[in-house]
Amino acid sequence: MMKKVILFGGSFDPIHHGHLTVAMAAVRQLNANECWLIPAFDAPLKDRKLTPFHHRVNMIKAAIAPYEQLFIHSIEATLPLPNYTVTTLQHLIEMYPDTKFVLLIGADQAADFHRWKEPDTIRSLVDIAVYPRKGFSHAQGFMSIDQKTVEVSSTEIRQGASTQTPAEVLRYMISNNLYTEAIVSSQLSEKRMAHVLRVTQLTRDLAIRYGIDA
Repeated sequence: MMKKVILFGGSFDPIHHGHLTVAMAAVRQLNANECWLIPAFDAPLKDRKLTPFHHRVNMIKAAIAPYEQLFIHSIEATLPLPNYTVTTLQHLIEMYPDTKFVLLIGADQAADFHRWKEPDTIRSLVDIAVYPRKGFSHAQGFMSIDQKTVEVSSTEIRQGASTQTPAEVLRYMISNNLYTEAIVSSQLSEKRMAHVLRVTQLTRDLAIRYGIDA
């Protein structure tokens, strides 16, 4: 009997409770053996730079530690850029020929599925399951995950407006000084933020010049 694995890709910048809730709901409802979280090394459809890959991987590992059926796969770090979902799927299917994969996406992603690279090829490779997102109706032609919408935003976590992520992830964020600039900028005017950044850069330059730890 083939193992059934759900593939849940995303930037996970950072991972949060919403991701974990959806992943476990999909495992239960689709009767899957496992769910693999696949962080994007690069995000072709995003217009901002992602947090370094190793930090996002470490945060995912911290978040999924209590869950026996959740795993992380870092395949996208090994693939040429720019990378697309279709390429990731083709490589995973080749690597794990005895595994049946199901792709898990949000209703917002399903609405834009036609923009993805080779959407018809993706459909031919795997089944696709969609979880609800606020403001988006159920996408026709996909399996549906019956899960109450969990409104958690990675953006709000990055800006310090939400703490809806596991405590271990928050500790990692703090100890590695992640998202500090985004948190500060969300609290300051654009002019004030520019001033803070200039002062910060000057401090670094002076520290380097005089051999001081900054």
